[in-house]
Amino acid sequence: MNKIKNIDALILAGGKSSRMNFLDKALLKYDKNRNFLEKITDELESFENLMVSINKNQNFLIPRGTIVLDSCENLGPIEGIYQGLLHAKADFIFVTTCDMPNITKELVDFILQFASHEYDAIIIKDNNGKSYPLFGIYNKSSLSTIEGLLMDKNYRPQDLLGELNVKYISLKDTNFNPHILLKSIDTEEELKFNYIFMDHTPFIAVCGAKNSGKSSLIEQLLKHFKDANYKVETIKFTPEFNLNILDKKEVDLILLEGFEHESFPKIEVLKDGVSLSPSANQINLLFYASDSDEILKNPSIKSINLKDTISIFKEIVKITNL
Repeated sequence: MNKIKNIDALILAGGKSSRMNFLDKALLKYDKNRNFLEKITDELESFENLMVSINKNQNFLIPRGTIVLDSCENLGPIEGIYQGLLHAKADFIFVTTCDMPNITKELVDFILQFASHEYDAIIIKDNNGKSYPLFGIYNKSSLSTIEGLLMDKNYRPQDLLGELNVKYISLKDTNFNPHILLKSIDTEEELKFNYIFMDHTPFIAVCGAKNSGKSSLIEQLLKHFKDANYKVETIKFTPEFNLNILDKKEVDLILLEGFEHESFPKIEVLKDGVSLSPSANQINLLFYASDSDEILKNPSIKSINLKDTISIFKEIVKITNL
């Protein structure tokens, strides 16, 4: 394999991870064999020079490359980018962060083709126009601007982009799914669902007792998704179901009907007069949809009113990061 020599790579791994109970994100489990840092390092195997930015309080081995330390603490990722540029052998550094473990070599190769001395930075935008300042290419020409922001104690990456000559690359007309590839894993709940959705189209099961209203709920949800311009399909329970079928669907989300005994992410419908006793597999239960005050007013149970299908729709969008 020909190594990339004209661009160095930098993985930002020095964050506090306060919303992850201060667990070091770089060391979080990604799959059976790798942690986040190992997964990302694998995707960056083409780079000859790889740097990992950490803070002075961290102490762990890295799979490959060299460690770059922050010179000042608590300045955020902008300090990591600054140190990466100072230590880079090439004029450019490709930057990514350790809390976006779903990035792929293909996505990295896509942005690398836009590297140019005409710009201080080349940054990805998703389908909705959101920019990702911690996934892109920075030119050493940006060093003086970063120094100025650090001196002004302005540590916001978005403000940095506002000061630079940036070329934005949209993923809107590509086959890349930014909702998955650029998903930032910031909480333990997001970590759990990332592991479930990894390498698959997002899917959620809607289950419940017979005549509980799960089919009606799915029908209403489909209307909401259609109104919001999402592509959603449904699959009813079958013993022959295989997760691989999800990858053949070119949709934003799949709603499964049934599957209450599987360890899939699920919503269980508890309907007054039918059944208020949960019977679904509790593993990866998202919440209950119920019309019963007994359920809805119980503070120990996460639930949404079955009649409030808009709120259920919004919660699904939030969970799946659509």
